[in-house]
Amino acid sequence: MFRKLRLDGPLWLQKLPKWIPELHNLVELSLNGSCLTEDPMQFLKKLQQLLILDIRERVFEFLCLRFEDGGFQKLKELKIVSLYYLTEIIIEKGALPSLKFRRHRALKNITGIQYLEKLEVLQLQTMTDEFVNQISTNDWIMEHVPLVQNVFDAVLSTFVYEMFQLLLCFDI
Repeated sequence: MFRKLRLDGPLWLQKLPKWIPELHNLVELSLNGSCLTEDPMQFLKKLQQLLILDIRERVFEFLCLRFEDGGFQKLKELKIVSLYYLTEIIIEKGALPSLKFRRHRALKNITGIQYLEKLEVLQLQTMTDEFVNQISTNDWIMEHVPLVQNVFDAVLSTFVYEMFQLLLCFDI
């Protein structure tokens, strides 16, 4: 039986295959590059053994992603990258209780971080000013998270430093 599954595209894939919820031993799922028109969470929350969920590159074009109470009980890693239309994630109390690592990119709002009591690392990449202001003024929301990383800042500062060094080499 499958333990890991990666679905890459195609861009015309509008629904997840109906057999996915039947993969009872699946621990890792990666979705990349499809254009789902139906909310995949209703299917995916049925995967009781799922530990890692990686969603990226236009898997769907919804504005909001909701993790419902009781869903994804064993999930430890959640990566959401390059979902260009996604602006908000809502986590209901009781969802994602085992989550330890999250990575997000370019969101305006994440509701429910305070419910993720086991969260150890939260990586944020190119977040909107709205989101940065929200967490700056409401620091209690993430006070239980030991490590919050702004990945964009680290990448950008490295890039700027390297470009500066390059300019020095050419004496420009």
